[in-house]
Amino acid sequence: MNEVQKKLLVHGDVIIVGIDVAKHNHWARIYNQMELDVVKPFKFHNNKEGYYRLVAKIEEAVPKKRIGQC
Repeated sequence: MNEVQKKLLVHGDVIIVGIDVAKHNHWARIYNQMELDVVKPFKFHNNKEGYYRLVAKIEEAVPKKRIGQC
């Protein structure tokens, strides 16, 4: 199965959250099934405030998911 076929398996309005986990600072990328960034990649810390930042960015991405623009 090639890359295009894999992307076509995802149906509907979907956002994908990819997280690069580290000890103190993590990076996240939120994009749609066509790999267009919905929110620019961002750094968040490994604490409660970092968690709330991640949740806020996901909530920000939900209305933008169809646009595919940062």
